Amino acid sequence: MLNGCQSFQTSPTSLYDDLGSQQDLEKIVDQLIIEKSLKPAVEAHFKDSNMDRFKTKLVEHLCVLSGGNCTYTGDTMVDVHTGMKIKKSEFNALVEALINAMDKVGIANTTQNRLLMILAKLRPKVINI
Repeated sequence: MLNGCQSFQTSPTSLYDDLGSQQDLEKIVDQLIIEKSLKPAVEAHFKDSNMDRFKTKLVEHLCVLSGGNCTYTGDTMVDVHTGMKIKKSEFNALVEALINAMDKVGIANTTQNRLLMILAKLRPKVINI
């Protein structure tokens, strides 16, 4: 009977692999940049940002957080967000933009949830700093 259960097990893959590796991380971030621009409260925080640097560093960060063989070369989340006075509603709006971006890239909901669980741990480092 136990042997039958084993046939339902899948080989474990990293979150990085399930997200589609580097190529799809870049697509997700490209789409996120579009999605966040549709949210005025969020977009206001990016008005003076170097979007090429933002894209590069976010792809690196997502790669590291998802278990890819990458190195994050950006600033800490605290350093990046100190003084920005990000509200919970703005943080949540950016998360919604990320979810929309992942939907448009075709990332499975279960994979999205795995990434969102990791990103949720960063919330205290971003809000009200």
